[in-house]
Amino acid sequence: MKKILLWISQYVPYDSVAHAGGQIENYYLKALCKTNEFDIRLYTFGTFKEKNNVDLSKYGIKSDIYYYKWDGIKGNILKFYNRISKFWIWRKHAGLNCMYFPYNMLKRIRKLADTGYVPDIVVLQWTEISLISGDVKKIFPNAKIVCIEEDVCFLGQERHLEHTKNNVFKLYYKAKCKAVKKAELKMLNLADLVILNNRKDEKLLYDSGFNGNMWVWCPYFNNMLKLKRNTPNKNILFYGAMFREENWKSALWFIDNVMPLISDPEICFVIVGNRPNEQLKKRESNRVKVLGFVEDVTPYFQNSLCLVASLVLGAGVKIKVLEAMSSGIPVLTNAIGIEGIAAENGKDYFLCEKPEDYISVINRLLEGNVDSIKISESSKKFIEENYNFENDAQEFGQRLLVI
Repeated sequence: MKKILLWISQYVPYDSVAHAGGQIENYYLKALCKTNEFDIRLYTFGTFKEKNNVDLSKYGIKSDIYYYKWDGIKGNILKFYNRISKFWIWRKHAGLNCMYFPYNMLKRIRKLADTGYVPDIVVLQWTEISLISGDVKKIFPNAKIVCIEEDVCFLGQERHLEHTKNNVFKLYYKAKCKAVKKAELKMLNLADLVILNNRKDEKLLYDSGFNGNMWVWCPYFNNMLKLKRNTPNKNILFYGAMFREENWKSALWFIDNVMPLISDPEICFVIVGNRPNEQLKKRESNRVKVLGFVEDVTPYFQNSLCLVASLVLGAGVKIKVLEAMSSGIPVLTNAIGIEGIAAENGKDYFLCEKPEDYISVINRLLEGNVDSIKISESSKKFIEENYNFENDAQEFGQRLLVI
């Protein structure tokens, strides 16, 4: 007899979804469906622009998707509500989510329960939606609760605090860090299983006093192990969802702090990623190209001199770094970028913290003083030996059956 599984998420998954978290959800949800061991129902949110991309019925997944507008008058009202909600740190969700989404979701779930639906397992993906786990447990008291953390949110808030210079905002982020940590740990303590994307997050939670049942899986990523590198051009690649603050601010940091120090006029900083922030667009020049969304990113990994992930914000494993390492492109990143990835500096990637560090490695690459082929082979081998999401997809189903 199949286990009845309710999957609740913040964002609708589909095969062509662009953001990393959505790709992880899409892969593991559909892999679970293929086991034929679970009767899956998905409750989630999506924008009207995504509606034509949704392909869940093709995989036999029943779903309830609340579509909302993110543009026009209604969309602007929701965006405003979303922004001000994040300052309401005294409420139980600690300002992590727009109140509209958890309340909307709980209303729909209560309606589902009224039909007599009783799940054996409830999976909640993303911390923002997992914060309703206490309410879900009241609705379905006998269900096993599984929380999937894309990253540890209170660490991200601590990074905001470190990066903030304004004293008023420092007080705000200090209070928010405390509130988010309290809410997040309380949520996780209600779970029967917590799934993480990297070992460092596991240790962070353990060091923070959480001793619950944790499992670290391999996050899904665009595996480019079979990609063959060409003789590189003089483009420096930056890749990611460029509407996300941690990405566009990090790209700006590189533009302001590294590009002026590069003397070679042919070097071009190429930024690839959907919905680039307006501040990035204003910085376009002969040496800075903001391309936005591209259909196929592989030529950029195949031909660019290197990829930089000069991150100033963010927490958790960086999917862009895993993808880049699998492609064999030389990766230049800092402690935030390599967080949770046990690769070796100088062998699998290059650790760069200061502008001078980036300049040094870029010059060595340009002058041929780095064995790029050896770096490429080493990074590919590291990924191949340590990141196998196909095996973990099988284990995921097995763990849910015995939870």
